[in-house]
Amino acid sequence: MIELIPEDVLLQLLLEHSDFKDFKRHGSNFRNAKNNQCLSQRGFKDFKSDESKSLFMLAKERALLAEARRRSGMPVFNQQSKGAIESNNTDNSNKAQQIWEKAEIASETERASITRYLSDVRKIPLENYEDLLALGWLRWDALNRCLIYPIIGSSDTKEVRKIQRVFLDEAGNKTSKKMLGNDGLISVVPIKANGSQSDLQSTFFVCEGLENALSLRDEQTYTFLLSNGKSNLKHVPAFLPAKAEVRIISDHDANENPNQNGQTEAAKLRSDLITQGYDCTALMPKEPKTDANDALQQGSLDQWLDSLIDVPSLPEVKPKFYFTPINELNFEEPDWLIQGVLEAASLSMIYGESGSGKSFLALDLSACIATGLEWYGHHVQHGGVLYLAGEGRSGLCKRARAWEMKTALEIKSMLQVSSGPVDLSDARDSMPLVKEAIKKAQSQIDLKLVVVDTLSRHYGGDENVAKDVAQFIAGLDQLKQEFKLAILLIHHSGKDSTKGARGSSAMRAALDTEIRVDRAESDEMIISNTKQKDAALFQQKAFELSRINLHDKDSRVLVDRYGEPITSCVLAEVELPEPTERPLRRGANQKRFEELFSREWNQGRKRIPLKEFRDKLALPSNRLKELLNSQGFQQKFKVVSDYVELLERNGANDPDNTISDRPIP
Repeated sequence: MIELIPEDVLLQLLLEHSDFKDFKRHGSNFRNAKNNQCLSQRGFKDFKSDESKSLFMLAKERALLAEARRRSGMPVFNQQSKGAIESNNTDNSNKAQQIWEKAEIASETERASITRYLSDVRKIPLENYEDLLALGWLRWDALNRCLIYPIIGSSDTKEVRKIQRVFLDEAGNKTSKKMLGNDGLISVVPIKANGSQSDLQSTFFVCEGLENALSLRDEQTYTFLLSNGKSNLKHVPAFLPAKAEVRIISDHDANENPNQNGQTEAAKLRSDLITQGYDCTALMPKEPKTDANDALQQGSLDQWLDSLIDVPSLPEVKPKFYFTPINELNFEEPDWLIQGVLEAASLSMIYGESGSGKSFLALDLSACIATGLEWYGHHVQHGGVLYLAGEGRSGLCKRARAWEMKTALEIKSMLQVSSGPVDLSDARDSMPLVKEAIKKAQSQIDLKLVVVDTLSRHYGGDENVAKDVAQFIAGLDQLKQEFKLAILLIHHSGKDSTKGARGSSAMRAALDTEIRVDRAESDEMIISNTKQKDAALFQQKAFELSRINLHDKDSRVLVDRYGEPITSCVLAEVELPEPTERPLRRGANQKRFEELFSREWNQGRKRIPLKEFRDKLALPSNRLKELLNSQGFQQKFKVVSDYVELLERNGANDPDNTISDRPIP
């Protein structure tokens, strides 16, 4: 049984290391001072670079494994440090060079070992590679029983410090294939000399493996470039002279992920070479997992060559940023979730003062979507709704039941309520939980909308800081794009609801739709559309909250423990009330001014010098001028010859009701 070092021992050792000295406990995890890296028994995560590592790898890189094993009571082995690993890479290249230089060239014994594999097993004619034996390009490592050939770093490389090794058994069958060394990219098979090579010296064949290249290398004089794997095809351009003709013979792999297939890498190479001005074609077998050597062994190489097909073109990938001529853009009609009110896959907000009825409106909209019922004359897309309830799940349940009683419809599972509030600004811990819950719900119902009630209960940042808000919005955008959902935020207004929702203006800038809820003096709910990004604003609506006694599914009145009926409210559309003039808010300076004027007035002074007010209020000139120009001041007072007077009750249109243009004394 393999004995593993306990994760808690590795974690403690790493926390003692200088690389993690600033990590502090955060719940069950440890995080750095910048809060962008996390260390736990599950491993290491860098949230900025998205890098992840196991505790074992972190400890190994810092030469801590020996100490970890000692603390765990396990046998201690030697461990290589980073420097040792780098040194080992150099040693591997030196070892590859030594093996290459010591390998036998063209002796009868070594020649027989190579031909046993290439000719007897792989059926490749001796004349296809005999010159490579004579040149010493193919060699035999007797100590390790392997055929070797060079992998070089450039076309003018003299030293060989990386080799491909094909290990063989006594019968000449391949047992494995491994590269050794680090200073090399691809293998260049020399041109086969036959006296007529000058015409075709600039033609290059590209294959992944030696056996396929040698199967095709009869009397041709082409240079073969061996990538020794599809991932190395990208190095081919460095070995090509100008104006070379390139013929790529790709493997035909059948992996589900196209990026793991040789033909995909071949298509990338073809595209790169054509872009660089080379004449390049890329072919592959018609059937997967068949290659030139298979066809040679079956005696059908000519037919195989004739059946080759073009490697499929790469799908066109648009750059992340580009420009499109405006005449090529198509007009797209809004995809309305609720016609003229909420768009599908949009970000919207309902805001208003506490008690204005915004949550009743959100539930009403949600229930209409969940059942497909028109929303007061607006067509609705039927679909599921997820309601993130920060509080009041019981109240939400009562409101949903009241809505069902009013409409005689059942919402059923099309409206689902969260187990509690969750911090949507926490991309590390909370958002993965939210995404998992959405995926599960999406597997059950056709989701259209997520309601966040309220924003403050689901947001851990500072709503007044634009950077925090921008990160929060970015998280919501991810949810929209990943799940194709609309998101509706419920938020509080500031002190004056007409001046918008509370917090940074970055929030409003990101919205597609904004709806304000006010309560009229006669207690109606007034719904005003204050922003519609790509459509006209919908008209104001008015509702009253109509209270009803709740019944169960069998029409029995529901009562509490004291026998009193359980009630809730539903929206009932009513006529818009006559608009009333809102009282103007008075600032602190205006209140101080009016208190001072009132005292002087009560002492019989009808005209008071403006300078006296400025001195007693201790206001700078700019603040005093703001006060004199304010609407609240001009509704009550006037300035005549640098004296402040009270306006007569019928003097609202007095021509002297202006502020003097002369400098304030």
